[in-house]
Amino acid sequence: MQPATLEDYLKADGWPYKRVEGQRVWQTGIKTNSASFRIFITLSKHWVFCQMPLSIKAGKDQLLKLYQYLLRKNFEMNLAKFVLEEDGTISLNIELPTEDLTGTNFSDALNMLSAYIEKYYEELTALIQDSSEMKKRTQKSRAQKPRAGRSVSER
Repeated sequence: MQPATLEDYLKADGWPYKRVEGQRVWQTGIKTNSASFRIFITLSKHWVFCQMPLSIKAGKDQLLKLYQYLLRKNFEMNLAKFVLEEDGTISLNIELPTEDLTGTNFSDALNMLSAYIEKYYEELTALIQDSSEMKKRTQKSRAQKPRAGRSVSER
C-alpha cells in the first residue's frame, strides 16, 4: 500500500490528519464525551498499525486487576486489543494487513477504535482510580492503627 492510498482513505471518511514528516506515520484523533484521543497510524510494507495511547497509567499495585480487566476486554472485542506497555502505559490498537485492505475496512477499523474507547475508557479509568484510592485508604488506615504493645489510651 502506498502512503497516498492511506491518505485517500482518511480523506474519504473525513478524518483530519497530519503526516509526521519523513515517516510513514500519520496522526489523527477523536473526541468522546470523556476525553480527546490521538490515533497514530503507521504504515509498513505489510501492515497498517493504528494505536490510540490512553492518558492513564497503571501503577504496579494495580496490575493484577488491570491484567484481568484487559484480558476480558480483549476477549470481548473484535479486531482491537488493549496493550499494556512495560511502563504501565495503556493503548488501544488495531493491526490491519495491507493486502486487499479497502477504504471501507480501514474506515471500519478507525470507527471501531472510537466505539471501543467510548465504551471502555470511563470503566478503565474508574478501575485504576479505585485501585489508587483503595491503596491510599489502606495506607492511611495503617498509619492510624496503634502500635503493638500500646493501648489506644496511651497514645
